[in-house]
Amino acid sequence: QHLFSDVGLLISAGRRVAVVGPNGAGKTTLLELITGDQEPDAGAVTRARDVVIGYLRQEVAESKGRSVLAEVLAGAGEVSGIERRMRHIETELEEAADEDELAELMDEYGRLQQRFEALGGYGLESEARRILAGLGFADADVDRDIGEFSGGWMMRVALARLLLQNPDVLLLDEPTNHLDLASVEWLTGFLAIYAGAIVLVSHDRDFINDVANRVVELHDGRATE
Repeated sequence: QHLFSDVGLLISAGRRVAVVGPNGAGKTTLLELITGDQEPDAGAVTRARDVVIGYLRQEVAESKGRSVLAEVLAGAGEVSGIERRMRHIETELEEAADEDELAELMDEYGRLQQRFEALGGYGLESEARRILAGLGFADADVDRDIGEFSGGWMMRVALARLLLQNPDVLLLDEPTNHLDLASVEWLTGFLAIYAGAIVLVSHDRDFINDVANRVVELHDGRATE
């Protein structure tokens, strides 16, 4: 089955593209071609060097064993890794007896701290809590194990993690499916000032009208922008 052919699409910063079309037209496949999860039978997908692509799928894997907040913060990539290393060094500093070892640890900690601050690490937790609140989580919920939540709430956790990651290109596959009206309104406002590019698949006309500045329709094997 040929889903589509001769599709040309340019995604640049500030561009907000809504992909619409009937079920089976290839909307999710198009997103997976952009991410590299699938390869086209012909043609090419060109991505800028070092571009970060974040993808919210329609289904998320169930997980458990860490809090909602920890799961969201884990999406912060380099910042999260730096913080873990800083916590590890803090433990080593308490146990270090040798002066040379102490000086070496302090030197590394200082470098990590500078990088952490430059990446906005000290405001990361408050931003994560702000995003989770916008998506409907109560303060008491953010410290609960994600395994205690339903699939719909796990999808909200996955969305919060992605928004905190702040990728260059944000791919959203039916992002409003598991959100209530208040959360949809909050997400609309968040995306309105998002600096990167957005490609979204949705059947929610109001959401598309509020977020997108371009629409690509997949129909009968063609893409019409």
